[in-house]
Amino acid sequence: MMAATRRERANGTMNRLIRLCAGLICLAGLNAGFLPALDLVDKGAFAIYNNGKPVGSEEFDISLMGGAGRLHSKVTLRVMREAEIQDVIQESDLVLEANLVPRSYKLTSRISFQEQTLNVEFKPLLALCQFDLGLEKKTEAVVLATDATVIDYNVFSHWTVLLSRLHPKAKGGQTFPVFVPQLGQSGAGPVTVTPVGRDSVNLGASRSKAALYRVQSPNLVLEIWFKNGRILKINDPANKTEVVRAQ
Repeated sequence: MMAATRRERANGTMNRLIRLCAGLICLAGLNAGFLPALDLVDKGAFAIYNNGKPVGSEEFDISLMGGAGRLHSKVTLRVMREAEIQDVIQESDLVLEANLVPRSYKLTSRISFQEQTLNVEFKPLLALCQFDLGLEKKTEAVVLATDATVIDYNVFSHWTVLLSRLHPKAKGGQTFPVFVPQLGQSGAGPVTVTPVGRDSVNLGASRSKAALYRVQSPNLVLEIWFKNGRILKINDPANKTEVVRAQ
């Protein structure tokens, strides 16, 4: 999203804990993917763990009819800053038009008395990103592939939209164009989703079976448990991070 020094100063160790999408590389000629007329409603929360210890949470509300609607998210991460633990609060709204076409995205990130904002307006094959970093303001235009899916830093509920694009009859991995707004011009690139099979996942005192997918990009490997349009768990082995649905 920002110059590295400013992002680190605002967000502490947040992106080192959960580096989900950094460094994606633009790739032309991706397949367009499957665009369903999508009805998707999900509201809940994730608990976020790093090295087995709780470090935060995400509250989310997804409401899509025919692929159009809104995804609201509020992520809270506890970080060490200036010799004390502080909360980074990241609140976002993603608005989609029919068939999951992005229309706008707004992100506000707060830590202590500092606030930074990002506003993105989407046009055909183009994202216009306006960054307000407090001490600096800038605008970036990003060329997007057709049918790009918006998945931002630490907004785990955004992965629901990508998994909902999977073609039910396709075999093997499916590759989709993705855009990470906080990375601006370096945030567009490919992600491949491969079905692994069915697997059981612990959710509190209960256990549930779900479809397991492996998600890969040039700098990312995730495991996601997905059932009936709902993410149950995300595992990021490289960063020793787990995101588990609260029951």
